[in-house]
Amino acid sequence: MPKTSSSAGWSVVSSKTLVKNAGIRYCTFRDLRRSFATAALRAGVDRHVVRDLGGWSDVKVWNDYYAGDLQGVYDDAMKKIIKKEGA
Repeated sequence: MPKTSSSAGWSVVSSKTLVKNAGIRYCTFRDLRRSFATAALRAGVDRHVVRDLGGWSDVKVWNDYYAGDLQGVYDDAMKKIIKKEGA
């Protein structure tokens, strides 16, 4: 697991600063974390790596609540598999 700050409040304060500096009116830490997870998955990052980087303790929790709509990504993956297998 990657090294992270020992203080949970650190990431919330950092996310508030990031949102403010970006000129976004309202965005929570969870909004940022979910967006990160969705973008990482769409980029092909393994779900276990995303879980570790995002700080989720359980892949199921992350998958149920944070992964976003990835049906298109799964469909594309299956098309690649089928194409590679020559079916």
